[in-house]
Amino acid sequence: MPEQFDADGRASVLTLFAGRKLRMSTIIRPSALGIYTIAWIRLNRERVSHESQGRAAILPRNAIMALAADADAVHTLECSWRPTRRTDSQSPSAGP
Repeated sequence: MPEQFDADGRASVLTLFAGRKLRMSTIIRPSALGIYTIAWIRLNRERVSHESQGRAAILPRNAIMALAADADAVHTLECSWRPTRRTDSQSPSAGP
């Protein structure tokens, strides 16, 4: 879905999570869409550890809860991706 990305390869959304406003953005080259894994995650410009679970990333709860929860605060959560080789089991035509 390259149309969802801007010229710099970014797509973003503003959401409310755990009482905190987060502007979540992802950085990817839309011309190279495929299978990706997370390269890094930054929260308010600082790298934060995460646990990968399939296509999801789990951040430490304390990283989110430490953010200001006031109505005017908008925090940034950025995620960068790197391409991953497709294996036969990930191929759309691969059977069980």
